[in-house]
Amino acid sequence: WNTLANGTGTPFNDEEEVINLAKSGSITLYAQWTVNNYIVNFDPNSEDALGYMPSQSFSYTESKSLTLNTFEREGYTFLGWNTNPSATTATYRDGYTVSKLVAEQDGSITLYAVWKANTYVVKYNGNTASGTMGNQTFTYDEEQTLAANGFRKTGYTFVGWNTQADGNGTKYDVTKPVKNLATTGSITLYAMWEVNTYTVVFNANTGSGTMDNQKFTYNVEQTLTTNSFEKEG
Repeated sequence: WNTLANGTGTPFNDEEEVINLAKSGSITLYAQWTVNNYIVNFDPNSEDALGYMPSQSFSYTESKSLTLNTFEREGYTFLGWNTNPSATTATYRDGYTVSKLVAEQDGSITLYAVWKANTYVVKYNGNTASGTMGNQTFTYDEEQTLAANGFRKTGYTFVGWNTQADGNGTKYDVTKPVKNLATTGSITLYAMWEVNTYTVVFNANTGSGTMDNQKFTYNVEQTLTTNSFEKEG
């Protein structure tokens, strides 16, 4: 308390024992106030998020911008902050100006990062084959089966997809669900082809004798086995 509203008079503590405040009549004591301070804590809200953000101090009547987010999470975009860790929408955008988040003296509040999984596009390349295939959209951290192959290559069998045309990248089996092929943007998968083999069977066509079958590889030149059949006359 104070005998003057601006606090420049005689001060008294709360519940202080006093005497002779006035000789007669009355005296008015004015309440004196100190603005409360509080702390804003920042939580990345994910075990796989990286980075550190120190707490930020506020006074109750102060309007101030929240510290810009420095957390990072692979495959996700930061949307803002929410007081609920399960929220999917942000109450406070990055760097949002706030005030009066906590009224209690020396209180605190925790703001949880809100993340949205990125989407990315898988593009399919026939890798010297004919045909076309549309792009396929994926969401980060969600499993999905790759599209069925729509390319064709004469004399070759499709055996899967690879991130490199020469097959030296990451391989993907068409029968197994995949996820997290990219964190954002797009990725191109190249069709992998295995050359076919075939068998040439020799028929004497009314002649006599035998000849073994001969194995060939498609697109590879090879000399036919010398004839060993015979036919009189």
